[in-house]
Amino acid sequence: MNFRCWLSALVCLASVAVYGADIQCAGRDDLPRVLQNACYGDKVDRVACPYHDDDFGIFENNRAPFHYLLVPHQKTCGIESPMFWQSGSMPWFGEAWRLRSVFANARKVSGGVPLARVGIAINSVPGRSQGQLHVHISCVAQDVARQLAAAGGQISADWQPLTLDTVSGPQRYLARRLPGNQITPDLFAQLAASHPDLAASEGNATAFAATVDFRLESGAETVVLVGQYGVQNQGHAEDLLSGCANAVSP
Repeated sequence: MNFRCWLSALVCLASVAVYGADIQCAGRDDLPRVLQNACYGDKVDRVACPYHDDDFGIFENNRAPFHYLLVPHQKTCGIESPMFWQSGSMPWFGEAWRLRSVFANARKVSGGVPLARVGIAINSVPGRSQGQLHVHISCVAQDVARQLAAAGGQISADWQPLTLDTVSGPQRYLARRLPGNQITPDLFAQLAASHPDLAASEGNATAFAATVDFRLESGAETVVLVGQYGVQNQGHAEDLLSGCANAVSP
């Protein structure tokens, strides 16, 4: 059994053990039906659903232009799920990052954009409407891309505070640079170990990832931001994404 199959089996068993057969998640329950229709029907539209397997599908979010969603095939709650914060057991954020190229290459959806323009986000419980876990895939907002590039010197391999100016006002995050292009399933477990306050209120967390060019220092690398819903954060990292017409090259 390869690693992917083993990981899928582990997620399935863990989900049944923790949540049981009838999972109740905070928010509406529309996404499983939309996912089923888009990706698992008799005729799959490869524009509307460019990727699906036994574990999850990626489909076009028609309510927001220039936008895909990754949604697990199995009923799974969002970032509040304890498994999301356990090593190796909830890979969906990393899978959305790994497969962001399906959005970059989707000319009928994104217009066809450089991979470095694409970011991903997952919202907190207070900052979302749907209960089923879903990761947003779209272009990084122009002003956010510029702020991240300007703040490159403040972002290191350790979690550091970073404040971004957004349309909702200043938003405070923890930021970390990840070498290479992968987001491993261990990322949030490591964050929980160093910041137990976040892990203690998982449902208030929100996360975002983008490519930042550190120029002569190390070139383009992955940066992850994690915020916590409250006075200094709206818990809606999706706001850091925008229509691709407003995206800029790094």
